[in-house]
Formats: sequence, C-alpha cells, structure tokens
Amino acid sequence: GPIRSVHASLLEGEGEAKTVDTRPWLRNPEGGGVLLDLAFHHLSLYFALFEAPLEVDQVRLGLHTHGSTAMAYEQWEPGFAAAETYALLELRSAAGFPFSVEVGKNWDRDFRRFQIDGLHGTAVLDFGTLDGPKNRLLTDFPGEEGMVVLVQNYWDLVAEGFYRYFKSGSMNVHGYREGRAALETILR
Repeated sequence: GPIRSVHASLLEGEGEAKTVDTRPWLRNPEGGGVLLDLAFHHLSLYFALFEAPLEVDQVRLGLHTHGSTAMAYEQWEPGFAAAETYALLELRSAAGFPFSVEVGKNWDRDFRRFQIDGLHGTAVLDFGTLDGPKNRLLTDFPGEEGMVVLVQNYWDLVAEGFYRYFKSGSMNVHGYREGRAALETILR
C-alpha cells in the first residue's frame, strides 16, 4: 500500500563512534558535522529506495553534550568554532509523504534505524547497537510479524561486494546517483 511516512535515525552514544574525538575533521564547520557524516547515509538509502526528489521543510542543528537527549542541545549557528553534532531534518518526498532524518553524536545510547510506515504495516531496517543485534529487517503487518537477521560479518559482505564490483569492470560508479542526490539535499 501507499507509504505514510519514513523516519531515519543514526544517533551514536556507544563505542568510539559516539564522539567526534576519533575523527577530528568532523569538528570542522566547513566540511564536517553530522549532516555530511551521518545524514548522508540515510539520505543515500532514501534515494536508492525511492528515487524521488525531496523538499526541505525544516532543519534543526545543534551541539550535543555527552549523554544528552534531543531536548538537551544548544542551537548551532553558522560561525560556531565547531560543526554541528545534532541535526533533525524534516523533509517531504515528491510523492507527498514526510521523511525525517535525525542524526547525532554524544547521545545517551545508540539508535540506528530506517523505518517505513505504510498504510498496511511497517518495515524497519534496524542497524543495531554496539553490543546488541545488528542488521535486522523487521516487518509488522496486521496479523504477521517477521524478522530477517544478517548473520554474516557485515564488513566481509561489503568487501566481497566491492571486490565483485571492481572485477566486473563496470564504468558505472556504484551509488553515485544516490550519493549525489543526498549531498545536494544536504547543501540545500
């Protein structure tokens, strides 16, 4: 059935990824920040799935302190010495459904998912937490629930896919169209 809304979250609060300390370039307000580092991934996934342009309704940017929640951030403004560590994008697809993207560092927990709410049910890509289950597809339709779990090492699959792509001799850059559309959305 028709899609009612799409919600994406990539909030990092566990392990080395929780702060920008391990990647100092993320602090650079002229090319770092969570929009380019984290939001880019969910926007690329949106364009791979839907191929429909997005309009920007609202953008909230902030600076997070460790262990805080969405309500505890300082509003980020151009000219700050550090890039944003929290962003909430409220977008609308050309098909009319809302698409929200929330990304952040220094969160109180990990929360990584891409959720599609449709007229007849929900599908969730749950990317997991540091110590919990990872890479699950969860479906919930009236009277039926399902789960598919990736049991192989994710990075082994990425490496295998890249190797196959490289060996194929393809002149088409994998993900270029989606990545470009994601970057153009961020720059708007």
